[in-house]
Amino acid sequence: MTLIEELEKEVIKCRSKDIASRGIRVGLLKAIHIVKNHSDWIPASEPPKEDGTYLVQTKFNTYKILDYYTCCNRWDDDAHEIKCVLAWQPLPKPYEGERK
Repeated sequence: MTLIEELEKEVIKCRSKDIASRGIRVGLLKAIHIVKNHSDWIPASEPPKEDGTYLVQTKFNTYKILDYYTCCNRWDDDAHEIKCVLAWQPLPKPYEGERK
């Protein structure tokens, strides 16, 4: 379960009419917003808009560099379709050597 999913689960638990619970719920919703806006990871449910090569995290907590094809909504490692992607992000910029 991702951090956001855990926070969302707590929000559901705080849906009572108790004022303290409502305050906790508001705080959790703010925390979810902050985490979503400060994370470089994008959920797999929001796939890339362009074909390309991306860094992904799988449900097995491994990281891979995979190709994504928009035509068929497919993550691929040149040999197999990969269906266990949780999140993705663009590759970092290549190393340019030491600056002088």
